[in-house]
Amino acid sequence: MRAARFTMNGVLNYRRLVEEGIQRDMAETEKMIKTEESRISYLEAVHKESMRELKKKQEEDMSSLEIDIYYTFIAQTTKEIEKWRRVLSKLKNQYEIKKAELISAFKDKRIMETMKEKMDEGYNNMIKKEDQKVLDEISMGKYNHGRSSLK
Repeated sequence: MRAARFTMNGVLNYRRLVEEGIQRDMAETEKMIKTEESRISYLEAVHKESMRELKKKQEEDMSSLEIDIYYTFIAQTTKEIEKWRRVLSKLKNQYEIKKAELISAFKDKRIMETMKEKMDEGYNNMIKKEDQKVLDEISMGKYNHGRSSLK
């Protein structure tokens, strides 16, 4: 009996590799998103603490130089937070694009797998028919041989 051959195994393997590559990219992007979310959270905490310290120091006697230093630092952390939020937004957009690509790659791979299953099923049915035909011929040969020996 010959082995079933799916002639497009190379294409199926390529589509599997594409899907795996996209999954790796998504995992890396997700890791980067979490890193940036942590960075933003930290900067927001620093910003909030600096604002609290400034308010407390303003209630006390504070020089204009100290106030200027606090305002400069707070302004800088505000800019940093905005910058990292933009980076985070871009990463989230990249993640959504990769997600759409993954869905498409999965569908493409699934189409190839379905084709392979159908070809395998057709091949197996053909082999079963050939086997049944051989068995029928053997049975007919035995039957005819038995009848001819009775005469």
